[in-house]
Amino acid sequence: MYKGLTASVVVVLLIVGLVPPAGADEMLRQRLEAIQAGYTVAAGGEPLVATAALSDFYESRGYTPARTRPELRDDWMSVLAGIAGDGLMPDDYHARALAELQQDSETEHSQEALADRDLLLSDSFLLLASHLLDGKVDPETTDPEWQAERHQRELYQMLSQALDSGNLVATVDALRPTQTGYQALRSAHADWRPWPTWSGRRFPPDRPLR
Repeated sequence: MYKGLTASVVVVLLIVGLVPPAGADEMLRQRLEAIQAGYTVAAGGEPLVATAALSDFYESRGYTPARTRPELRDDWMSVLAGIAGDGLMPDDYHARALAELQQDSETEHSQEALADRDLLLSDSFLLLASHLLDGKVDPETTDPEWQAERHQRELYQMLSQALDSGNLVATVDALRPTQTGYQALRSAHADWRPWPTWSGRRFPPDRPLR
């Protein structure tokens, strides 16, 4: 009896050993399948927003992670740090969550963290690109995610090309409106930013105006 039981346990252990834990690729695929099924999916504790464009991007890659190179990740963090000059809030594009993953020494050893970072970087680019192209808010519905879905095909191709060329910064710069009025607003915003501390006064924090 004990011999048969021992043999059964050994077989079970061998079977378990043959089934590796889910890697970043499989975790990424599972989340994308959940998105396609209509579920709200988070990465690094933050909901993914540009879901249709995100699905198209990874589907075009056979659901393999983008695996952005370290120097491109650094470039992207610099981009996010600079978008305040466009009147945008970096944290709306996962800046804080990405920074935490960048600084965490365990990220490279965690399959879940690697999947989180890959999805957040892609979603961040797709969402920012859509807002630079057409504005952040639908003037009729005040829906901040409207354009990410409207331009999904154009956006995911743009992300693929930016990653292949290694020119994330140049790609974002090219998306900014070229109208004189927009550039004037950026200059005015840069001049305005020190005002909250003018004459020792600080304005109380509040939610952004739409």
